[in-house]
Amino acid sequence: MPERTAPLLRLLGEIKKALNRLTETISEYEQSKSAQKKPETDTVPKVEVGLPPEITEYCRSEQADRRIKNKRDKIRIRLEVTGILVALAIAYLTFRSLIVFNGQLIVMKQQTEISERPWLSVEPKPIRLIYVDEPGGEAGSLGT
Repeated sequence: MPERTAPLLRLLGEIKKALNRLTETISEYEQSKSAQKKPETDTVPKVEVGLPPEITEYCRSEQADRRIKNKRDKIRIRLEVTGILVALAIAYLTFRSLIVFNGQLIVMKQQTEISERPWLSVEPKPIRLIYVDEPGGEAGSLGT
């Protein structure tokens, strides 16, 4: 069996040598990189950030139009408030007219009840006076 494991042991030895060379190469690279590295300075680079000119121009035009829009909004709000006040006035006048109409309706009902009330009617009949001259001294009597 040692004959079978001998090539395997040789292969493992070569892999170990290759890994050792690789680790040495990596450590040399790291050392050279740190040697080349310059000490960092505390200066902060100046960075200017800006929007594209189209966007800044759009914002300027919006600011100019904003005054006009604000004026339009004020006019719109005034018209809406005026409309609400007019609607409230119309509602109040309608309510008052309904109250007056209700009073008139009550009076009309009362008049209708009075006009439909059964009344006693009196028909006049002629009355004749009969005078009788009797010796007993009686006066006249009413006859029908």
